[in-house]
Amino acid sequence: MKTTINAPSVNAVIRLFNQLGKTDRIKVAERIGKQTFVDRWDAMDAILPDEPLSEADIMKEVSAVRYGKKS
Repeated sequence: MKTTINAPSVNAVIRLFNQLGKTDRIKVAERIGKQTFVDRWDAMDAILPDEPLSEADIMKEVSAVRYGKKS
């Protein structure tokens, strides 16, 4: 016989998280951040435009930031 385990709801996980002490909350948040980095990066990458940049474009932006010049 196969036993199925229901995943806890998001609200249940948040309630448990809020019961942790400050140090443990930081540890959990860091671990979740590491485990979800690729998924979050892929989600951001999917909405950002893929614009080719030349070396001149990049240097113009660097100069603008470094020297406060508008490009």
